[in-house]
Amino acid sequence: MIISDDFRAHFDPEELAELDRDSAVIFGLRRDLTLALMNEAWFRFARENGATQAFFEEYGLGSSYLQALPSPVRDFFAKRVRESMKRQERWAFDYLCPGKDTLQKFRMKVFPLEGGVGCLVSNSLIVELPHPDETGADLNMIDAYVGANNIATQCCHCQRVRLVADPTRWDWVPRLVDQMPNNISHSICPTCFAYFYPSEEGDEES
Repeated sequence: MIISDDFRAHFDPEELAELDRDSAVIFGLRRDLTLALMNEAWFRFARENGATQAFFEEYGLGSSYLQALPSPVRDFFAKRVRESMKRQERWAFDYLCPGKDTLQKFRMKVFPLEGGVGCLVSNSLIVELPHPDETGADLNMIDAYVGANNIATQCCHCQRVRLVADPTRWDWVPRLVDQMPNNISHSICPTCFAYFYPSEEGDEES
């Protein structure tokens, strides 16, 4: 675990030891939504998903939590986490984290700290299944998802990719999940937007 000195003051040593032993990916945020704590599971999850040393340097203590999120969902999470701290009420949210061959569902829980000084955020795996669309799109048709400007548009929630010829169609393309092109634009597909973010308006891209 790594933790900032100002955040450490809000926990006793045994509490911190328990957080570090927890299998859930846990991080702590200050009131300004900068990172103040990351447990061992946070580092393990990052390494298992290909994080490099540059990632750990960019998203270390004091870095902005929001900058690590795709731009279409930043306002959503910023609003919910801040409301949780202000109201001193826990908040939970289920989200997808698909891999090339598996579909994972996680539950995020926000636990506000007393006095509104920050919060703990826990992310636990609740479902892991073979991806229902494991056959994916024809690998010979990758160009159908990458536009003339060499940019592919991917849903930041389910990771399906938008078909260039038909912008209303979003397909599961394992190769583009496993090896995304350098130029990727994040959006939210209509299904995820309606189901997971029903109270949010607009469909921003980055």
